[in-house]
Amino acid sequence: MKYRAFISYRHASSSEFAERLELAIKAYAKPIWQPPAAIFRDEKYLRPGASLPQMIKEALEQSDFLIYLASPDAALSPWVVDELSQWCAVPDRIGKLIVVLTRGTIALDGGSRTIDWSNTDALPQMLQAVMPQVPLFVDCSRFIAPERQNLLDPDFKKAVNAIVAAIRGVDPIELSGQEIIQHRKNIRNRNALLGATAVMVILASIGAGIAIRQTDEAAHQSRVSRSAQLAS
Repeated sequence: MKYRAFISYRHASSSEFAERLELAIKAYAKPIWQPPAAIFRDEKYLRPGASLPQMIKEALEQSDFLIYLASPDAALSPWVVDELSQWCAVPDRIGKLIVVLTRGTIALDGGSRTIDWSNTDALPQMLQAVMPQVPLFVDCSRFIAPERQNLLDPDFKKAVNAIVAAIRGVDPIELSGQEIIQHRKNIRNRNALLGATAVMVILASIGAGIAIRQTDEAAHQSRVSRSAQLAS
């Protein structure tokens, strides 16, 4: 697949959160040298003259997972509902739907995780026929403040861990341990890179100094030679 995940959201209310979540997913437990995972968020790919419906259709077909940023606004958005309808039209993909609650309510039965639709306003009604249970549900509704929407916040980091674990197909506890190890490796690699860069800057400065002295010496010798010729 071209994209590891497709983020479906209501632009007017969740655009900034969608961007921060995308960045967090890309950065989480990633080796410093490895390119980030490809995540489709339509605001990045909008181009003048491009057919948005066709672009959405192709991106959905080329995505491993769909991350739905659930809210009452999103549940009523024709664009979001259409994206969810296209995704759930393929039964095998329903299990790869990740629901991230940003606002509103998703009422679940604690034991069966069955959705109480009468008390739920963050999911579109069209999902009722195909999704009696939420495949993966991450509650991010408490991260309202923008300063909490990054990996420095431990609760937000835990939510991102659950999402990335599902995308990578690993246990969340195992991934959390991998992230700690990878973070330490990234710090060592970054420090090594900074050290190597500092050495290169010093060597370049020394080389530049030597070159300047050699240039000055050559100019001096040229003036001496010219003076001797004129005296002769």
